Amino acid sequence: MMQDSEIDFIEEYLNKEQTMLEWGSGWSTVRFSTLVKKYYSIEHDEEWYNKMSEEIKKEKLDNITYRHIEITTPIEDLYETDPEYVKQYSEEFIIDGLERQYQEYIDEVDNLGVDKFDVVLIDGRARNCCLGKVIPYLHEDSYVFIHDWHRQEYKQNEFLKLFTIRMFYADMVQLQLNHG
Repeated sequence: MMQDSEIDFIEEYLNKEQTMLEWGSGWSTVRFSTLVKKYYSIEHDEEWYNKMSEEIKKEKLDNITYRHIEITTPIEDLYETDPEYVKQYSEEFIIDGLERQYQEYIDEVDNLGVDKFDVVLIDGRARNCCLGKVIPYLHEDSYVFIHDWHRQEYKQNEFLKLFTIRMFYADMVQLQLNHG
């Protein structure tokens, strides 16, 4: 869960002309959506999705496109069908979610009909894969925030070499895509 100070940090980069995307919804969804023009959120947990959907309705937030993407490949199935694939990852990566397990969730950004996002918050599952997936949807001024930056597996992301780390705040990192 994000601290209030982390939410305040991200809010400094939001304005009513922006389009924002997040993987992994939360109370920040409700708060951030009031500060941008259009908000897109992708959530894997059905119970949480239902809870946040009710909150979005209650608050009458009509600028949010909120999607629940069911995870159809449990880790147990991957252990059974492709143990070599699973073995190559540390326990931390497995807990966060492997690409094959969360592929539909990761790829849902392709179904949103948005060319570019101004701000992206990655605070859900398969964060390393989500970072790679969002690259074509960023313009030169886009910011990407990743929560829980203390987790070593996020620092081992092959896509980080394509980004400049602009700032750390609490347990949050702010990235910007290198252009050119």
